[in-house]
Amino acid sequence: MAVARAGTRIQIWLDHGTTPIIDAADTAYAAGRFGVNGYAGNTLTQHLAIT
Repeated sequence: MAVARAGTRIQIWLDHGTTPIIDAADTAYAAGRFGVNGYAGNTLTQHLAIT
């Protein structure tokens, strides 16, 4: 899965697809923070880039 955000636009791709399965605009939050959470189990994250 790949997720991209630019301005108010959010796009999500699945299985290395060329067309996003979700392509939406969200104007609810102009700024914020990014978080990754694992709870009560094992968590593995690979190739995570936040820019």
